[in-house]
Amino acid sequence: MRFLRTLSSVAACAALLVLPLQAPASAATTAPVKGGETKVTTVRGLGKVLLENGISAYATSPGKTGVHVSGDNLALSFRYPVTGGQASVDPLGGKVEHRGDLAFVNVKNGKRLKVGDFVIDLAKGRISGNVNDDPKTRVPVFDLDLSAAKLNVDGSVVHARNIRVKLTAVAADALNKTLKTHLFSGGLRIGTASTTLHL
Repeated sequence: MRFLRTLSSVAACAALLVLPLQAPASAATTAPVKGGETKVTTVRGLGKVLLENGISAYATSPGKTGVHVSGDNLALSFRYPVTGGQASVDPLGGKVEHRGDLAFVNVKNGKRLKVGDFVIDLAKGRISGNVNDDPKTRVPVFDLDLSAAKLNVDGSVVHARNIRVKLTAVAADALNKTLKTHLFSGGLRIGTASTTLHL
């Protein structure tokens, strides 16, 4: 939780630069998130396991997909632009909004599932997404482990890296049922995330 306390302090300092001085000290302060980018890179070998089981995963525009090969290991990366949100400072919370989807396709049977327009909930340490472009169907997709995260601040830009990403049970169940597979499970280590936020 040291990361959360550090991020809270950094955000508080940034917020003081933009919020009116007459704001009461007891009031929760918020700062708009103006932009940035979030990237998720899969753990070593996960890309190979997906392909061996006939599962293709890729980001849709404006997201971007990267493929990284090292020996017989295949890793995938997915990048999404940050489009907005609000970060509450005291207590730490708020939401960071993104555009783009992560699509999963079972090439053996043609079944497909998309989750996207991701929102990071800072207070819960969770990423949610819309299912198949339906804004009324939003589910928890990934849980975030911040215990080993690293933080760097450069003016109004905050860089956070080494955030561990795990699949939620809800997302795993949806993927298995839709794609007709048993490959996914709740708590599955997906990889690590890094994010850059412009405040």
